[in-house]
Amino acid sequence: MSSVMARLAHQEEVQKATNEQLAAIVAALSVPSGQTSRPRSFRRHLFNTNPTTPAGDHASDES
Repeated sequence: MSSVMARLAHQEEVQKATNEQLAAIVAALSVPSGQTSRPRSFRRHLFNTNPTTPAGDHASDES
C-alpha cells in the first residue's frame, strides 16, 4: 500500500511540474498585450517557418 501511495505522490509531483511548464509555454506563445488587435498576424509571424529576407540582406551559412 505504501508503494502505491508513493507512486501516486510521485505522479502528482510530475503532473504539477508538467502543468507549470505548460503554463510557461502558453504564456510565451500568447499574444503580447500590444498586439491584441491583430492576433492572427502575430501567430503567423511567430510560426513562420519560411521567412523572407529583405532584398539587400542575403542570409548565408558562411561565417
